[in-house]
Amino acid sequence: MLLEHKNSTVDIDVRFSPHPRLKLSGKKASFSAFPGSFRVADHGNHLSLYFSESVPGLYIKRHDSGFKFSFSENGKPCIELIENGITRAILGSKEFESKETGTTMKRKTGSLVLLDENGKVIWSAPE
Repeated sequence: MLLEHKNSTVDIDVRFSPHPRLKLSGKKASFSAFPGSFRVADHGNHLSLYFSESVPGLYIKRHDSGFKFSFSENGKPCIELIENGITRAILGSKEFESKETGTTMKRKTGSLVLLDENGKVIWSAPE
């Protein structure tokens, strides 16, 4: 269902059952919600709260850069710094695929990983 009035719209999309979506948008900003996620956006900026498989997270972004605060499945925290859509730094507990080897890297809460513009690890501690 789509409702429009001047520069504003209300869109309720139930085609993605069982995960319907609600989107409110105006000339300058939008708000969308669907099970497990809320998003507020304004001219390339956005704030998302999400709950992926019962794991909460927060993502704040300006265009393609920002930061993500999340928890691992066992409840350990992680902060990621993202530049131009590529994760450049990871602080905390995170599993991710190594671009060099294709293997899964598992980092503990007290770890720091720095990545280059291609997502390859250039430094990490502890080793």
